[in-house]
Parts: sequence; C-alpha cells; structure tokens
Amino acid sequence: MKVDARRDLLLRALEGKGAVLMLIGKFDAAASLYHQLANKGQDNPLIVARAERSIADVYLKQGKYDEALKILEGKKENIIGDSESGAIEKALIHISKGGVYRYKGELRKATKEINNGLKILSFIHKETKLKKRFIIKKAQATAFNNLASISLLKGNYKKAIKLYNKSLKIIKDLNEKQAIGTTNGNLGLIFLDKGEYSKAINLFMNHIKISKMIGDKRGLSLAIGNLGLVYENMGNYNKAIGLFTRYLKIAQELGDERGIGTACGNLGLAYRDKQQYSEAIKFLLKDLVISEKIGDRYGSGISCLNLAFAYLEKDSFNDAKKYLFRSFKIFKNMGDTFDMIYVNLGLALLGLLKIKMGTASRLSIGKTLKFIKNALKTAKEMNSKTAIADCYFIFAKAYVAISNFKNAQIYFKKAIKYFNNLKSKRMLADSYFEYAKMLKNWESPRLEGTRKFEQNLKRALKIYNELSLPQKIKEVKKVMEQNFAND
Repeated sequence: MKVDARRDLLLRALEGKGAVLMLIGKFDAAASLYHQLANKGQDNPLIVARAERSIADVYLKQGKYDEALKILEGKKENIIGDSESGAIEKALIHISKGGVYRYKGELRKATKEINNGLKILSFIHKETKLKKRFIIKKAQATAFNNLASISLLKGNYKKAIKLYNKSLKIIKDLNEKQAIGTTNGNLGLIFLDKGEYSKAINLFMNHIKISKMIGDKRGLSLAIGNLGLVYENMGNYNKAIGLFTRYLKIAQELGDERGIGTACGNLGLAYRDKQQYSEAIKFLLKDLVISEKIGDRYGSGISCLNLAFAYLEKDSFNDAKKYLFRSFKIFKNMGDTFDMIYVNLGLALLGLLKIKMGTASRLSIGKTLKFIKNALKTAKEMNSKTAIADCYFIFAKAYVAISNFKNAQIYFKKAIKYFNNLKSKRMLADSYFEYAKMLKNWESPRLEGTRKFEQNLKRALKIYNELSLPQKIKEVKKVMEQNFAND
C-alpha cells in the first residue's frame, strides 16, 4: 500500500472515530482527535478546515459559543479556492456559524449565515458524486432545521413545522437516525407550546427511543428534559423533577454546560410551581450564571424571565422588576415573539402587584390591561393554546383587582375551559380557586351563589391534594374555614 493511501486511511479513521465519540457524548476526547486530524492534515487545507469545523461543533454542543465562533470566523481562507469540495466546506461553515448564532440568540446573523450556506449548495452541480450529494443533502437538512428553530423563536409555528418536515423528509431518505430523533424532538417542542401534550409526548418518546438505539447520550438527555417539560406543564411536578434530575446527571457526565444550565432552569420551574421558592431561585440562578458564562443570550433571557415570575409569586416587587426588564431587553432585541407574550404577562403581574400594594395609578391600571391584551393578541395569532389560557387567567385576575367582577367571571370561565382541555392541572386548580374567591366577594343579585363558591373551592382542593401542594391546600382550607365560620 502506498504511503499516501495509508495516510488517507489514517485521517479517515480519525475523522470517523471523532464522529463516534461525539455521538456517545465524549466531547473532550472527540476534540482531541479532531486536533490530531488537523495537525496530521496540515498539507491539506480542506482537511484542516473540516477538522476545525468539527472542533467548533464540539464546542457548540458543550455550550462554548464564543470559542466555536472564533474557530469558524477565519476558516474560509484555509479552504481550496473554487473546487467543488471547497465550495461544500464553505457552505458547511456558513451553516455551522448560523447554528452558533442561533444558540446565542442573534437570529438575524443566524438566518443570514444559514441562507448563505444554502445559496452556495444550490449552485453546486446536481450531477456531483454520490458521496458529495449525501453531504450536501445532510447540510441542507441541518440548515432547514436551524431555520425552523429560528421561526419557532419568532412565533411562526406554521413556517417552523413546514421547515422541520422539509428537513425530516431529507434525513429519512438518508436514514440519518440521530437527525431524525433531533427533528422529532424539535417538532415536539412546537406541540408543547401549542398545548397538544399527547403529540409532544409521542415525539419526545420517539427521540428517546432513537437516542437509546444509536447510543446518542446528548440526544437522550435533551429528550428526557423535554419530556419533563410536558409533565411540568400538566402539573405532575414530581415526575417532572425526576426527569429533569436525570437530564442534569447525563449533562454533567457529558460536560455539557448548556445542558447543565437548561436542566437547572427546568428544575427551578418545577420547584417554583411546587411553591418551594428558595429551591427554585437557587436552580434558576445557576441556570442564569451558566447562560451568561457561555454567551447563551436566549438562555439568559429565559432564566431572567423565570426568576421574575418566581419573585412575582413571592411578592418581591423590586427583584421581579429587575429580572423582568432584563428579559424584556433580550427578547425584544432578539425578535423572540413567543417569549415576549410572557414578558407582557409578567409586566401585567407587576402592575397587579402594584395594585395589591396600593401604589397603582389609574394610568398604570390601564397599562396593565394593555400588556395582557398585547399578549393575548400574539398568543391567538400563534394559536398557542397554553399562552391563550394563561392570558385569560391573568385577565380574570386583573379584572378582580379592579373589582370588575362581571368581566372577571367571563375570563375565569374561558381559562377553566382551556386549562381543562389542556389537562393543565395546576393552572386549572388555580383558576377554580381564584374564581371561587371572586364569587364570594361579588355582591350582586346575579351572583351564582354559595353553591358555586363551594363547588369551585372543592375542585381546587381536590387537584391541589393530587399535586401535593401543601401551601395551596392550606390556603384553600383557610378560605373554607372562614366561609363556614361566617355561616
């Protein structure tokens, strides 16, 4: 065998082994192999470029965004000029950069880079060799997947689903199982946002099945975490915490900083919903620290938003305001439509807290209602059932705060209907409880009576008992005791 042929086999073996190590989550070992590949292929700029792009991919999966970008930024000059292989590599670098910018929350830059990559690929001759056609199609699928994720962040579900399905068709033709699992997971997130939990569970379970089958540990951790989000939304907090803890453990084993941060954030959400605020804030702050450390702009925005809601539930006005305005700035600059729904709802809850504290002016009450209207308008445009239900609930609370019980009743009934259809137990219980308290305070000949009051309290209590929420159980029983004492 010729020396060049042996060397070529060695380089291919290193590249292949690196891909396997990436799959099973041994990121540091994969990076080490790709560094070896770059050193041994110094006389071939294309091999060096490919190896360094792979190192950038390792950094992306570890959440080291700035390090990934640093590698990708200067790679084009290392690629063989106008060769077909060089053109493909240039396109792959654009698409990889777009992926990094997406995770950093720089959506305009991400879209521009991905489209540049797709443009280059579209110019490459269709009659190229089979192996290169495979690489091109796989790159196109990755590009469509990233563009779909960007569309999802911007709240365009229809476009996101179309792009994910476009990607899915390509990767199914290529039999790329890891990519099929990832795309199933991404589609699951859309149905989670839309409140279609059974569809989301099926897609996440498919992702788990595929990840286990091919040994994709990182994919497995993401799918487990996403499945936990469904149960958290449905009010099964103990199951959600179990799944988030598994996610955290795998992410720690892999050295996946972004995964560690996301898992901590998810645990914070579950503990917040269980009203264990100290534990919630501890995990949410860990998530924020990691997101800021790795330059994850979107993650920082989500962490700040979740912290704001935790402090709102504690009636901590200043802390809530601080984190809410930080999240507002991030999502506004990103053009993140969906999360701006919850920023608006957070601003509304901040206004309700001012009413509760007795510091709200007539103008600020009007602004509070406007924030909810803006949120509801966007939620309806996106057809996000979960967000619509949340808007109805906060509208009801706002009208109670200003003693407009007639409108409050309309929105409580709407919220109850939505949360019941969504099987969102915690929010359904909260709606029953708040509605019951409103009915008791509404002194009107049209009042539905004590029977409705007691009925809604009992419904709330039953669900709070199922969810093991001692603080909420205590609150309901206190209202019951006061009512019975008065009778």
